[in-house]
Formats: sequence, structure tokens, C-alpha cells
Amino acid sequence: MLSASLGTLACGPSSRIDGTDAPTLVDTAVTSDGPAAQLRFTFHNDISRGQAWVGLFRADHTPLVWRQANSQTSTFAAVEPGAYLLAAYRGPLADNSQNAVRIYYIDEVELGDNIFAGDRDAVPVRAFQFTLPPLPGASTYAVNTKCGSALVGGTTGSIDLTCAIGDVADVLVEAKLDGVSHFLHAANTVLTSPVTLAGNWAPTPRWQATLEGLPVTPARATGSFHRNFLTRDFSMPNSVGNRITGELAVPLLSGAGASTVLTEFDLGPSARMSIREHDSLNGPYTLNVAPRLLPRIDAATWNGSAITWSETALAVAPDGVIGEVRWQQPNNDVTFGMLAPYGAATRSLAMPPIPAPANQWLPTTRPSSYFIALTSVNQTIVELGNAGYASLRQYALDEEGYWYVPHGTSTFGPIDVP
Repeated sequence: MLSASLGTLACGPSSRIDGTDAPTLVDTAVTSDGPAAQLRFTFHNDISRGQAWVGLFRADHTPLVWRQANSQTSTFAAVEPGAYLLAAYRGPLADNSQNAVRIYYIDEVELGDNIFAGDRDAVPVRAFQFTLPPLPGASTYAVNTKCGSALVGGTTGSIDLTCAIGDVADVLVEAKLDGVSHFLHAANTVLTSPVTLAGNWAPTPRWQATLEGLPVTPARATGSFHRNFLTRDFSMPNSVGNRITGELAVPLLSGAGASTVLTEFDLGPSARMSIREHDSLNGPYTLNVAPRLLPRIDAATWNGSAITWSETALAVAPDGVIGEVRWQQPNNDVTFGMLAPYGAATRSLAMPPIPAPANQWLPTTRPSSYFIALTSVNQTIVELGNAGYASLRQYALDEEGYWYVPHGTSTFGPIDVP
């Protein structure tokens, strides 16, 4: 998970935050769709299993509204300029009975925002029986769909998918013969068990992938090429200058839609960079890294209330800063996630004061780790329109959604606190 808050905010407790509502704003705290001129915040955590609070605060930390949430979504009808949102949850996570605390800080919110944060619930799975045409000589088949993937030993087997019965999905089956990957593509398959596939097997073409303009040497690049439901991981070390070249086996799927390409590479002992973009992925792939680099974070420290860092200026200015502070204890998992606009002169992200009762949920011990990230949706990185910080606000603290939206990230950590 990711998160952080800029150091322009004061740290430590505040006597002005007392856990009560301020009269200047109304929190409607409903799940029904509201008018466009509202701010909506939704917990992914199942707050019915625990306790949750949510509110808005001025930049000087005085409360506009702070109250217990009684539904997953809270709406606000008015927001002052420069206000920030604070949300807190304590209770079990969806996939674990262990107690957990999640606190989210999102700076400079506005009316019209539709913000999500938290750990998403596990999606129900269903068993589907598959029968595949044999590839003579192959013994194991990998079935890939938009709602899950699994290995099948032999040409008939049961796999668990998150699709509903009757959903229509492309299915890609992969098998190896004498070390060469072969694939079978079954477009628009109706997923009603049993599912019987037909078609012809074809060898998987091999494409050359090249990264140029790397900022450090030697470097190692790892990442994933995604084409709808298909993911192909890669790892390429470089030995000559600032260029990495490797080979990928990625099927050419006619009509399968655009791809998302995630490329990650090291920038130092703890720092790394990721570039996520759309690409046709139908031939050799070349990416010039140099004009897409976010500032490189050279060092970061945790002083007990803020993360500070040093950075090297590069090609793209970040849109936002995400940070996370975590306390992991035997029976309690506490995470403080923060998001704020990027401020190059500050280079510090401080935890804001936490009002009651959530201020009692944070451990008094040193955290176990922290994390910092500079992130951007700049068109140079993602080959899409530049939506800026207003776009990041909506999904950056959404544990799953953040990684599905094209963006670039320069990260440092996670760093274990001694």
C-alpha cells in the first residue's frame, strides 16, 4: 500500500480537534448518489465489522466535521479551499480476522471528488470446469482470463475464477512443447461450466524489448507486459552503458485491445522507478526512459512524525507525493497512508494531528517501516492526458485501483526502522 502528507502541516496533538462536529459543514453520510457538487469518500474496508470515522479539516487542523461513519460512503456538501480529508478504520480486514488500523490522509480535496481508499474485499470465486484441445506432447496448460488464471494438469480440469456464471471473456491457454510456448486464443467465450474450447495451437512469437536512457549503470529492469488478461513478467540486466535489451514471448492477439505496460528499474540501493503506459504490444518494444524520469529519491528518513527525503531533479515534475508509515505487531497491523500535492521546496511529509478516538489507535512505539513515492500521470509518462493531482486524489490510496491506472512513480523503500 502507499500514502503521505506534506510537511507544511504541523505535527503532534492539537487541542483544537476534539472529536466533535463543527457547524460549518454538513456530512450527509449516505450511500445514495448525491449531486455532482459533493465530495464522496468510500472505505473499501468493511466498516460494519469495526469502527470508522471520517471528516474534513482546515489547513490549520481545525475541524470542519469529524464524526463516526455509519456507511461505506460519506458525502460532504461543502469544502473550504485547502481543506484535507481524514478517515480512520479499526477492525478486522476482509480476508483476515486479525485486528487492523487504517488511517488515510488526503490533502487539498474539492467538491466533485469521488475518493476511494483502503484494502479491497476479496472477490468471490466460482469453480469452472474446462476441457481443452490437446497439444501433443504437452502435459500442463495455463488458462488465462480477465477474472483469473490457473494451471490445469491435462486437458480437463477445474479452475477458480472471479467471473460470474454466463460472463463472456477472452480465454488464452498457454502450453510448452520442447521449451517453446504455444497458445490457443478463444475470443468471446461464454463461461458456463463446463467450458469446452476449440481452436488451433500456435507458437508464441518472441519480441525484442529495449530500454534506453537509464540513469544508473549497471541497472536491472523488471516489469510486466499486460494485454487485457495476459501478463508476461520480465527481468533484464544491462552490461553496456544505459541500455537494456531482452526478449519477451508475448502472443499477438488480434482485437484483444490496448495493453498496459509496467516497466520497473532500480535507481539505487533502495530507490526504484516505474513507468506504466499503454502500448500496442504487437511487435518489438522500445522505451526511452530519459524523458520520462521522475526525480530520483536519493535518501529518506523518518523522524517520528514526518518522512523527509533528498532528490535529484530529472525530466518530469511529480503531481503528488504518497507515503506510508506502518506498525506491524503480532496481533495488530497499523498503517497510516497519506497523499498530498508535490512541493519540491518542502521534500517532507508530516503526519497531521489525529483527533479522538483515532488518536488512541496509533501505537506509541516506533513504526516498523516507512515508504515514500513521487508519482505523476503526466502525458510524457503514460501517453494519456495529463490530469494532475486532481486525478491522483481519486485512487492513489486505493490499494488495488492505484496500480490499474497508468502513471509513473519514483519510490524509496519500504525502509525498515531500526
